[in-house]
Amino acid sequence: MHPILYTIPIIKIPIYTYGFTIVIGYFITLYIATSQAKKIHCYTNKFIDLAFFILIFGILGARILFIIVEWKYFFITNPFIKIKYLNIFIPRIFAVWQGGIVFWGSFIGGFIAFYFYTNKYHWPKMQTADIIILGVPLGHAIGRIGCIAAGCCFGKKLYYINDMGNIIKYSLFEITYPKQSIAYNSLILSSNIQIKKIMQETEKTLPLFPSQLTEAFIVILIFFILLIFHKYKKFNGQITLIYIILYSTVRFILEYYRGDSTRGFLIPNVLTTSQFIAITMFFTSIIILCKQQYKYKINS
Repeated sequence: MHPILYTIPIIKIPIYTYGFTIVIGYFITLYIATSQAKKIHCYTNKFIDLAFFILIFGILGARILFIIVEWKYFFITNPFIKIKYLNIFIPRIFAVWQGGIVFWGSFIGGFIAFYFYTNKYHWPKMQTADIIILGVPLGHAIGRIGCIAAGCCFGKKLYYINDMGNIIKYSLFEITYPKQSIAYNSLILSSNIQIKKIMQETEKTLPLFPSQLTEAFIVILIFFILLIFHKYKKFNGQITLIYIILYSTVRFILEYYRGDSTRGFLIPNVLTTSQFIAITMFFTSIIILCKQQYKYKINS
């Protein structure tokens, strides 16, 4: 993995892969959204402003939700981090380059910006949402590649150690993370002595489920599904609601394959924060979709 993509010469400031992929994902989403807006003659300069506010509020929402879930770590256990190239300490809540953003938080934060901006300029919410949402899965997939580079959002173990001390793998579909990755640093602290010793000798984690890669692949599939529905769209909001229903389902299932402890549990070892949000989003979208479908049938 490559958590640092590039280090700027002389000043020696690192460019983190995680942050870089988020930026690339944002611009791909923006490109698809503006292309769609131009096709239906809805594009204006204010559309770029809306995209900017969605980005800012999305990042804030993603970070805030993560901090809420992991408040003990940020405010009690390890509240400060040292910036080596500046030789200063800053509050850890600002160290976004180390990971620690939650997609659902980004979605909620972006929605808040979207809601108030479209209210201000009296834009049709459902139509505008459909324009923006189409490119979100691709941007999301690229962001998950950044998660792999950083080693965050890692999956459950795919191995066990037999009586002879041999590592027996469950699957060939696996991934390991090197020393200094978030996954390695997290697991080296929480694993037993035997696993710690193996990790220290190999300087990498043992085989884990590639949760980020799996999610990236699935959301790309969701993108193509949305493209198909987009051709046969019957009413405004349909694409957005289908996206939320599909992603909520995927996210709920994938949470069972996550191995990191930073996602938080509402019910210990039963229901994670993301699963609760996914359930809420799923049923809310189903209800709205049924109502909109019924209105469409009545009016057609």
